[in-house]
Amino acid sequence: MPTVSVRLDEETIKLLDEIAEEERTRRSDVIRKLLYRALQEWRVDRALCLLRRGEISVGKAAEIAKITVSELLELATKHDITVGYSLEDLERDLHRKRPYA
Repeated sequence: MPTVSVRLDEETIKLLDEIAEEERTRRSDVIRKLLYRALQEWRVDRALCLLRRGEISVGKAAEIAKITVSELLELATKHDITVGYSLEDLERDLHRKRPYA
């Protein structure tokens, strides 16, 4: 795994150390965990932004966010993003019999 160096202020380091102590793990593990969460949040925010602007489809937004289409539809609803395809539409489509099946 590659190593990345970053400069942090003392207050941030202190907080990371407190979290590491509370979770009984190393500071580097805490940083990785928090960074992963932040990156996931960024992917979701980016996907929702592009979806809101009509630049991508629901499927592409789910792919960018690395979540399922149903999860994406729930988030779109929570963020008042109209996509023209509801969670109910998805459920109906998933349960509809396919002519070739």
